[in-house]
Amino acid sequence: MRNLKKDIWPYQMKVRMPDVNTVKELLAPDEWCKQTIGRRFIDWYSYNLTDKTRVFAFKDEATLLVFKLTWGNYVTR
Repeated sequence: MRNLKKDIWPYQMKVRMPDVNTVKELLAPDEWCKQTIGRRFIDWYSYNLTDKTRVFAFKDEATLLVFKLTWGNYVTR
């Protein structure tokens, strides 16, 4: 399991998508982040925890809030 530096990525949340059948559906939050927030590894970060759960990390609380409002029905933490 990856451990992100808390000083760089202090706001993290897990997104579980149990009804996902394709990789495209699983990566839908990533596509949304690219279009809405910015570049991966610079403005936001994500990685697979399991085959249907991804962890998303953000640098500020406002970005986390917007993400949570959009993808909140999938949030596990």
